[in-house]
Amino acid sequence: MTPEKETELFVTLAGISKMLEGVVITQENHSRQIEDVRNQVAGVRDRVADVQGQVVDVRSQVVNVQEQVAELRLHHGEALAEIRGQLSIMLQWLQSMDQRFGSLMVPMMQPKKAS
Repeated sequence: MTPEKETELFVTLAGISKMLEGVVITQENHSRQIEDVRNQVAGVRDRVADVQGQVVDVRSQVVNVQEQVAELRLHHGEALAEIRGQLSIMLQWLQSMDQRFGSLMVPMMQPKKAS
C-alpha cells in the first residue's frame, strides 16, 4: 500500500471516528431526552393518581350531602305533616268558637222593632 493510500485511509478512518463520536453524543443526548420524557410521564401519572383520588373524595362528599338532603327532606316532611295536623285542629277549634260566639251574639244583634 502506498503512503498516499495509507494517508487517505487514515483520514477516512479519522472522519469515520469523528462521525461515530457524533453519533454517540447524539445517542447520549437522545437517551437523556428519553429519560426526561419518562420522568415527565411518571410525574403526569402521579398527578393523574392524585386527581383521581380527589375525584373519589369529591364523589363521596357529594353522596354524603345527598344523604343529608334526603334526611332533611324526610324530617321537614314529618315536621310539615305535624304542623298541618296542629293547624287543622286549631282551625276546627276556631270554627267551633266562632259558632259559639255567633250563637251567643244572636240575641244581642236582633233588630229593634219600630214602634
